Amino acid sequence: MKSIKNVSIAIVYLLLSAVCLQFYASTWFTVSKCLKYVAENGGYEKFDVPPVNISHHPGVDTVKLFLNVKRKERQRVGLYFDDCITSFTINGEDYPGTLPLCSFYKRVDLDLSGQLRLGENVLSITLENKEYSSHLSILPLENESRQFAFLVLIGLTFFLSLSSFFKAFAGDDYRLHLSTLLIMLAMIVLRSTYVLKTDINIRGADAMGHLEYVRYLYEHWTLPGFDHGWQTYHPPIYHALAAGLVGLYSYFSPTAITHHLIIQAFSFCMSIFCLLLVWACIESSKFQAPIRLFHKNVFLLFVATNPAVVFMSAQVGTDSLFLTFCLTIYLSLIVWWGSESLRWWYSFSLASAMSLLVRFNSVVLIATGFCLMFLKCSVSLSKRLVLLCQSAALMVVLSGWFYVVRFVYEGQSHIVGNVHHLAQIASAPNTLANFTTFNFWKVLETLYNSTWDDTYRRHYFPEVLYKSFFFGEFTHDIAMRWPAVVLLCSGLVLLAFIVWNMFYALLDEKRTAYPEALVLLLSFAAIVCFRYLSPYVPSQNFRYIAFAIVPMGYMALANSYAVMRLATCATMCIISLASAVFLCAL
Repeated sequence: MKSIKNVSIAIVYLLLSAVCLQFYASTWFTVSKCLKYVAENGGYEKFDVPPVNISHHPGVDTVKLFLNVKRKERQRVGLYFDDCITSFTINGEDYPGTLPLCSFYKRVDLDLSGQLRLGENVLSITLENKEYSSHLSILPLENESRQFAFLVLIGLTFFLSLSSFFKAFAGDDYRLHLSTLLIMLAMIVLRSTYVLKTDINIRGADAMGHLEYVRYLYEHWTLPGFDHGWQTYHPPIYHALAAGLVGLYSYFSPTAITHHLIIQAFSFCMSIFCLLLVWACIESSKFQAPIRLFHKNVFLLFVATNPAVVFMSAQVGTDSLFLTFCLTIYLSLIVWWGSESLRWWYSFSLASAMSLLVRFNSVVLIATGFCLMFLKCSVSLSKRLVLLCQSAALMVVLSGWFYVVRFVYEGQSHIVGNVHHLAQIASAPNTLANFTTFNFWKVLETLYNSTWDDTYRRHYFPEVLYKSFFFGEFTHDIAMRWPAVVLLCSGLVLLAFIVWNMFYALLDEKRTAYPEALVLLLSFAAIVCFRYLSPYVPSQNFRYIAFAIVPMGYMALANSYAVMRLATCATMCIISLASAVFLCAL
């Protein structure tokens, strides 16, 4: 009865979250159509509604947006574009402000109250793009306090829904203490603020390609070819779930300009799911010496404030859902290793099978699980073989069809289907120097990453991987230099603790920390192999093995000596504080 009650409560909270999402994405105008001027034809042709890539090449493009204003209020819009707007007319009249307007993916807020009228309005925008692709996005700016409140409510109701589900199926095994609840609340607020201020093309990996994939599924409800778009080689679960949400939302409010907000909210909710899974992993981990609630909260803060992890909460892409599945796999493994409960092994198998329909990278965790099964001497060899065969069969049945379609019928030749289309400028040669060079003073000098600029030492794999642990593959404002320096310096200290503790964990006769140690070893071996087989700068990003941050936190605290643990906690606190300052500065 108690389980039924908790499930019922969870469903109510989930419905409340959906209602809040409806209010969050409501708009005072819609875009009925978009036209792009095509010089070859000497006229305008129908084009996708923003957000959209206007062109993939440098040049000048003109688009017309047909806006239908639904209600009379202060009519503020937010524009994201790249690089500059050189001409802007509203209903045939010139924009009264100063031109050109230059954005470079920073939002430009305009008050058009004096220019827009109720009903249809035509906005003519000429964009000048100097390099790479040209992007345009237009958003109705509602009251930001109202938007923020609804986003926090979405996060809170979704969090309460998940908590109720956890109570229904796990009892009080993962009980949240008051201090932990306060941390969770603070992290929801932090992520809400970040999502509200961040466009999908800011600190996102190929957002427009993922949005194109979602739109295709929403419009056709069939799988596109792997080469149909830049990201359509991906397994379909993330994009199918996003398309389902967009379809459900469109039933109540048919406007395409806020589809990406719905998908962003989905990623935001998955990031909150990850917070709960991280806490469950912390509670389930077996340490050589017991750790107190204070240590657990420090561990949670270390993971939850990591900037590269927070970036996922606003991205249109597979990262957030992939991390959710990977943490589920990891949780299942560490609980199974400690308890030998078949329920958790089957949970590992199911989550692994589903994760392969999000991204192939989870094969690292699958390999870890199979290795652990071979090392589980307390289970008879015949039973181990049966369990392994059952898991493999489940994965083949649930996810094998996708890889058969892609590789056998469509002829896809690489796991990363667009790798052969990457520009030569993004290549990173497989030289010994590129794989072994780590100059920490140069890391402090460059701080961030760039796919295109050699100034950031983008070819040196160890340096790029280390910086991407904190900052992703992106270049950030130089004004945030000091929090970044603190992060990189304290991170190196923490890395020394992790390596030291992992060495002793592997020598431990009780094999307590084998799951965590194997995940770390196989993860870093996998990213090295991936970089070698796919010699490009984007292949060096820590986000491909983002789940490794949890076993890293475990290894940092694994030492049983009080002084070492105190030093580790102090370092993790410094990293968490610097991360929070860095994110607030963004």
